[in-house]
This record gives sequence, C-alpha cells and structure tokens, in this order.
Amino acid sequence: MKRQFLITHFQSFVFLVLPPAIFLFLAVMVFGCQKKQDEQSAKPTVTLENLQTAHGREARLAHTYNLFADKLGKAGYKNVSRLYRAVGRSEEIHTALHAALLKKNGVEPKAYEPTPVVVGTVVQTFHMALSDEGIEVESMYPNLAKTAAMENFLEAAEQFNHDKNADAQHVTLFKDALDRGGSIPTVPYFICPQCGFIMTSDKTAECPECHTPKAKFEKI
Repeated sequence: MKRQFLITHFQSFVFLVLPPAIFLFLAVMVFGCQKKQDEQSAKPTVTLENLQTAHGREARLAHTYNLFADKLGKAGYKNVSRLYRAVGRSEEIHTALHAALLKKNGVEPKAYEPTPVVVGTVVQTFHMALSDEGIEVESMYPNLAKTAAMENFLEAAEQFNHDKNADAQHVTLFKDALDRGGSIPTVPYFICPQCGFIMTSDKTAECPECHTPKAKFEKI
C-alpha cells in the first residue's frame, strides 16, 4: 500500500510539476528507444546471412561453368561450351542480384576468391553441374525462401524463388545434354537479365518466370 501510494504521488508530481516541454521530451525519448529496439529485433539477420552464402555459391558456379565452357570448347564441344556459357551468365545474374539486395540492406557482399577447379570429361562436368543445381533446387533455395518469408523479408523470398525456378531450368538443360552424351543441337540461348531464366526459343515474348519483355533478353 505504501509503495502504491508513493508511485501514485510521484506520477502526479511528474504531470503537475514538470514543464510540458520536458515531459514531451522524455516521452519521445522513451518511445523512440522502444521503436529502435523493435526495428533491430525485426532485422532479417538469418536471411542476410543466407544471401551472403547464396552470393558466394552463385559466384563459384559462374566461375566453374565458364571454365567448363573454355575447356570443352577447345575439346570440340562447341554447343556444350555455349550451354555452359549461357548457364554461367545466368549464375552471374544471380550473383549480382544477391549482391544488390545485400547492399540495399546495408551489408557489403564478400568478394569471391576463385579456387582451383578440375575440369573432367564432358559427362563428368554434367554430373558435377547436376549435383550442384539439384541441391539448390530441391533444398537450398526452398529453405532460404521459407526462412525469408518467416522473417518477413519478402523481396528476398521472391528472389530466392526466382533463383530456384531458373536453376530448375538449368537442371532440365543439363539432363538433356547428359542424355545425349554431349552431342546437343545448336540452339539459341536467351537469358533474362532480371532473374537469370534461360529460354531456348526466340518465340518467347516474355520471361516465363518474371515477365521481363523479350527486348531485354541477352542472347548467347
């Protein structure tokens, strides 16, 4: 009872004695600190870390596929070389998208440091590529998108889903090339600069993944 009496009279003192300007200042300070704490607690820290990891992985794949393209082109697999060049470009776009989203959220992307890559036979490269792409399609990007949605980082969730679908197209292209033993026909590759999706027909009016118009496609 005594404690409640003191608290009540102290509150009365604050309201009656303190000048309104000082009271308003204290209120702003209290609510401002609370808002700052809420914003910090809402920061999507896990998704930002996931973006950093995805950025490094996509940079590695782009580097690897370009090495495959160089060696296999010299070995006479011209069409396979073009396929790897196209998929490598798709991965470069994914790398750039992740970097841009990190910077937008105040995080500097880590620079990729290339590591030695052993380029085997054309069939071996397909098996290696399918293993990497399969991980991204079946588990990595679905899980990253789910985490981003849980953290209410919807822009990242959408980007991860675009990446997953573009990589699923990589899997389709690589499986077809593997089934043919590397003897694939000459086809044009059109890459969407907004999501990295690859199309193999000039009849496509827009990207089936993000609806970017045909006029913006990159051709390889």
